[in-house]
Amino acid sequence: MKLNNELELTIPEGFHEMDEDERSKVTFAGGEPGLCISNPELHIMVTVGWRTLNGFGAMLMSAKSAARSTEAQIGKLMQRFKYQSQGFSERELGGKSAGGFKYIYDSKNIGMMGETFFVKSGKTLYGFNYYGRRALENKSMPVWHELLDSVRWE
Repeated sequence: MKLNNELELTIPEGFHEMDEDERSKVTFAGGEPGLCISNPELHIMVTVGWRTLNGFGAMLMSAKSAARSTEAQIGKLMQRFKYQSQGFSERELGGKSAGGFKYIYDSKNIGMMGETFFVKSGKTLYGFNYYGRRALENKSMPVWHELLDSVRWE
């Protein structure tokens, strides 16, 4: 699938694009517009969003700084859900440096987890977000990493 005329990724088997009702409950850490897909069998939701950076901020913003800033915001917003940071990480997505973070939280008494990565491409910041159940981590994280490994840039 091609997004924003520069990002290509392969959607793993078992995913479907979410309809407007499902999408209305999602916030894009990377900005709007975006891709929202889910795999109900594995209880996984993945979003990809992007935004154009302008002015001086475009020069200063890095994938790593976007991850740190977003983690701080999410941590504050999700305190009531027993948010716990699991730390920061870096990896490559399609040959570009990505900064990210992982966290756990509770939703309706279900242990959940999330992982977010940011990539800066020119003046565009992309956010890749994963949400899934902690109990299914051994099955769902390999699928998430398969999607991340498929990222290519034009």
